[in-house]
Amino acid sequence: MSAPFARPYVDALRDVAGSLDAFEALVQPLGDLADAVSGSDDLRTFFLDPAVTRESKAAALEAVAARLGVTGLALKAGLILLSNRRIARAKEVVSALRDRVDRERRRVEATVVAARPLDEGAAAAIAEALRKRTGKTVRLAASVDPGLLGGFVVRVGSEVWDSSLSRRLEKAKNALHAASGAAPR
Repeated sequence: MSAPFARPYVDALRDVAGSLDAFEALVQPLGDLADAVSGSDDLRTFFLDPAVTRESKAAALEAVAARLGVTGLALKAGLILLSNRRIARAKEVVSALRDRVDRERRRVEATVVAARPLDEGAAAAIAEALRKRTGKTVRLAASVDPGLLGGFVVRVGSEVWDSSLSRRLEKAKNALHAASGAAPR
C-alpha cells in the first residue's frame, strides 16, 4: 500500500506522460534519483535544511540528475517533489508509480525464497504457475535461504505458498507429537 500523499503525484505523472509506456519509463530514472537522495545522508540533510535556498537545492538536484542521466519528465517530477518538500520521500512516490504501472499492466510481483538459487527453467515454471493462478503477468524477485533445506516459499501479496522441506519437517514433527499426545517443543 502506497503513501496517500503519493497518489496525486502519480495521477499527475500518468496524465502528463500520456501513454502507459511513457509512464512506465519514469520508474527507473525517478527511482535512480530517489535512491541517490535517500542513499546519501549528506544529500538528505542538504535538501531538508531550511537554511538552504530553494534555488541551491534545485541546482543540486539538477546536478545529481545530470550525473545519473535523469532528464525530462523524471527530472521535472523530482524538482516538483523538491519544491513541495517531499524529495526525502521520493521512494514512496516511485513505489506508488510502480504499483500503478503494475496494476495497469495487470502485473504482480512475487517473491520466491528458495533453498538454492533457482535456475531459469524453475523460475519460469514458478512464474507460469503463478500467472495461471492469478491471471496476471508475474515478475519474480528471488532470494536464497539455505535454512529452508529444500523447496521454496512464494509470496504474492498476502498469499503465501510454503513448499519448503523445513516446513514439511515441522508439520511432520507436530503430527507425531499430536499422535503421541505430547506437546511439541
